[in-house]
Amino acid sequence: MEQMRQMLKVAFNWLLGRSLAQHLDTSAVAATRHISSNRYDFINRNNNIVLEYQKKSLISLSLPKVIQGMTGEELSIIRNLTTKYPLEK
Repeated sequence: MEQMRQMLKVAFNWLLGRSLAQHLDTSAVAATRHISSNRYDFINRNNNIVLEYQKKSLISLSLPKVIQGMTGEELSIIRNLTTKYPLEK
């Protein structure tokens, strides 16, 4: 038997100093939509946007401090290379 999930989300905004009748009055909705009436409301900020944007390291390269070898010998210079995206060789 298939289960169905249903979800209901309800949010209430309660303005201090107003009665329940004033909150339920449908003709007063337009007045609450103006910026001038909301200047004393608490600030609700979404900080997730700021936390998501941080400088990300796309590529990291480390080289050896000293390279020693003989004449004609081929040595690898790059010790460690890490990237977020694949590179072509």
